[in-house]
Amino acid sequence: MRKAIYLLVFAVTLSLGIYYSKIKDTDTLGEHKDSLANVTGIIIPHHDLANSLIIDSFQKLKENNEYTKIVVIGPNHFYPESPTIMTSYSLKDYPVDKSSVRMLENLGKDVLINQEKLENEHSIGIPIKYLSKIYPDAKFIPLAVSPFYTDDILTKVSNLLAVDVDNTLFVLSIDFSHNLGIDEALKNNETSIDAIRNFDTQKILSFNDEYLDSPVSTVLFLDIMKILKAESWATLYSTHGSVIVGQPDLNGTSYVVGVFSK
Repeated sequence: MRKAIYLLVFAVTLSLGIYYSKIKDTDTLGEHKDSLANVTGIIIPHHDLANSLIIDSFQKLKENNEYTKIVVIGPNHFYPESPTIMTSYSLKDYPVDKSSVRMLENLGKDVLINQEKLENEHSIGIPIKYLSKIYPDAKFIPLAVSPFYTDDILTKVSNLLAVDVDNTLFVLSIDFSHNLGIDEALKNNETSIDAIRNFDTQKILSFNDEYLDSPVSTVLFLDIMKILKAESWATLYSTHGSVIVGQPDLNGTSYVVGVFSK
């Protein structure tokens, strides 16, 4: 009996050792060591489970970057049948750049103004919750993006938002692979990162939620980065929920944090 217990303990210890060695080898817990300067766009998760990644990344931004306007782009999880863009002139507890929202509304039927629905969208609420503490004087432009779109509306929105962008940060609030184990999820992260780094929008639009949860939001964000010539990418984190909670066999969501700079 005692021998069996020793063997079990040894097996568990060995498996955990392999797991954390794998994490170290793939730099899953690694982070970008250089200072972050001239950052125009950042990709971050919208799960509170990953709050340490979110907070650390925003604090790194704060060291060398000041922003007075922050555009937050994320998927419309709960009303995906809505027009392509959902935004609002007001958010409870957070200041909104109303002039930008007015210009978006003027684009017509592809833009929906709805404060109640938008305030229930965690892809918007979670990043703003942290950003408002780090940049308390910034105004926000929240955009929840539906999977239904035309090239025309994405072009109009990206061109509109890419004007008057001094001291503006663009935040893409997305999660990456869903319901996968760490090995497959991190492999898919690399595929997604490669497509994002190379602005391969056609490939991104082919992704399902085993890669990322909002291809259309991602394409809109990348269109803006392209217009602004913020094309230098750096990965800060590529990780998985199982790492954060310390459960090696957990299927879950993967996360990527990265920035585009000029």
